Amino acid sequence: VFLVNGHQKWPFAKGELNAAFFKTAKDHFKSSGYETKETIVEDGWTVEEELEKFQWADYVFYQTPCFWMGQPWLFKKYFDEVFSGGMGGQMCTSDGRHKETPEDGYGTGGTLNAKYMLSLTFNAPKGAFERKDQYLFQGKT
Repeated sequence: VFLVNGHQKWPFAKGELNAAFFKTAKDHFKSSGYETKETIVEDGWTVEEELEKFQWADYVFYQTPCFWMGQPWLFKKYFDEVFSGGMGGQMCTSDGRHKETPEDGYGTGGTLNAKYMLSLTFNAPKGAFERKDQYLFQGKT
């Protein structure tokens, strides 16, 4: 299992919750007999090493907060650099579109067969997700 912690520290969000979830997931996978590799995005990475980890992995586990309904900018940069670096076949051979029918197949050009798991944290109270009268999620959890 390849685990990636995408948290980016700020004075008001030091990442303790994401670090705890990341550690819990890692401990669970190891105690269940899985070999693990990890990346903590804020600690730095190289594209080559990350491509090797993605190619190695049967499972990829992402732990990240959601900032303004998206991932932290450093995690986005990680995705852009690593995934773009894998466009030569390490992660994909194309975007999957068919030459004869370019409207078909988009998103199917990947070369990896891993399964992905997401663990996301939000700085929102439980009611923001569950209650229909709340604006963002409207009870659709």
